[in-house]
Amino acid sequence: MRDEVDAGILGPDLDIDAAVLLIDATFKGYWDRRDHVALDTLDSETMDERYRKLAMTVLIRGLKTDNAAHVVLKAI
Repeated sequence: MRDEVDAGILGPDLDIDAAVLLIDATFKGYWDRRDHVALDTLDSETMDERYRKLAMTVLIRGLKTDNAAHVVLKAI
């Protein structure tokens, strides 16, 4: 992540330690709960892939520079 901050891909004010914890918690939460969620129409491998793609898309969009999250957080 430090390389991405240095390259301007991620915001210069990114708290890398907190971001790593956020990513870890996002995926730990999924794995802790996935067997308790009814996936009647999907096999677990399909849901695992869908979750991974969605979670990473949301997290990366939120960590990038020039995004609405920074505006919203400053307003709170």
